[in-house]
Amino acid sequence: MSDSIRGACYCRGVTYEARGESKWVAHCHCINCRKAHGAPFVTWAGYLREQGVVSDPDGLTARYTTDTDATRTFCSCCGSTL
Repeated sequence: MSDSIRGACYCRGVTYEARGESKWVAHCHCINCRKAHGAPFVTWAGYLREQGVVSDPDGLTARYTTDTDATRTFCSCCGSTL
């Protein structure tokens, strides 16, 4: 079993990797998560900053701040939530 998790947005313009064990895992049912994902809840895993690497060579990541100060990051090319 690998000790890292890798992923990318739909267009593969932004990639990421998290190494080692997560510090926590949780389900969130807040209105911001439900609206952003179109689902009744979202599962999150938390890692220390030094455990993760994000590659965005073309500067595709964009951010949106909600009226409740939640920040949503997504790929500006394909719209994938990051």
